[in-house]
Amino acid sequence: MSTLHTVLVLVSLVRTGSTSVPAEDRLRLYVGNGCFWARQHLFVEDYERKLLNRSDDDITAVTGYAGSTKTGAGNTLCYHNPENFSDYGLLGHAEAVQVDVPQDAIQAAFATFFGSFVELSPGKWVREDYFDQGAEYRSLIGFPGGFANERLMAAVRRANLHNMTLLPGHGSDPDTFEASSVYIMDSTHFRFVQAEFCLQFHDDQVVKYPRAYHDLREVSQKQGRLVHTGCPANFVCNNTLGHGHAVMEDVADLII
Repeated sequence: MSTLHTVLVLVSLVRTGSTSVPAEDRLRLYVGNGCFWARQHLFVEDYERKLLNRSDDDITAVTGYAGSTKTGAGNTLCYHNPENFSDYGLLGHAEAVQVDVPQDAIQAAFATFFGSFVELSPGKWVREDYFDQGAEYRSLIGFPGGFANERLMAAVRRANLHNMTLLPGHGSDPDTFEASSVYIMDSTHFRFVQAEFCLQFHDDQVVKYPRAYHDLREVSQKQGRLVHTGCPANFVCNNTLGHGHAVMEDVADLII
C-alpha cells in the first residue's frame, strides 16, 4: 500500500485549496525517521503538495536537527564537518524535518509519518533506510507539550497504524531501530534547529529528485524560511551560506 493511500484511508478531514491561513491556525511540528532528505521529500510531495495543495511559495518543510537541549557555539548545530564544529550527532540530536500543519490536517501529517515505516520482520517496523544506524536516525515526533498534550497525542494514536510503542523523549535518546518505537518530544523544550542551506531539498542517498525540487531551496530562502546557519563546509556539500544557488559538490553521496 502506498504512503499516500495509507494517509487517505486514515484521514477523513484534509485541508484543500489555498494554504494561506493565519499563523494561529497552524501547528509547527517536526518528525524524524532516518535520513532527513527522504523525509523532507515525503512531506513536500505527499503531504504539502498532494494533500494540502500547497504551491512552491507555501512549502514549509525544512530539514534540521532536534532531540537534545545541547548546542554548540552560538547555539549552532551543524552537519558532520572536518572541524567537528557543533556536530549535531555528538550533541545528541537526530535528523528531523519541520513542517507547518493546518489544525484540520494534523492527523494527516502524523499518518504520513507513520506510513513511512517498513516491516523488517513480522510486527517489527523500521525506517526505510535501515542501513543508517545510530541515534542520529532515531524515530521521533516533536510538538508543543509532547506527551502532556492530550489532543495531539490522541491524533498520534489514531494515526499509529502499526501500533508502534510511543515513548516520552528525554533528550539524547538512543536509537529506535528494531524497537518499533517512536519518541514523543516536547518541541518547546527540545527545539528544532534548521540544517545548512545546501542540505535542504537534497537528493536522497538512492533516489535522485528533479531540478524543480532542488529549486525549492531558493524559493524557501526568498520566503524567509531558510537562513544562514553559521556552520562551516561539511562532508556533503560546501555551500552553507544560502546566497544564490548552492554549489552542490557532493563528496560522499552515501554519507548523511
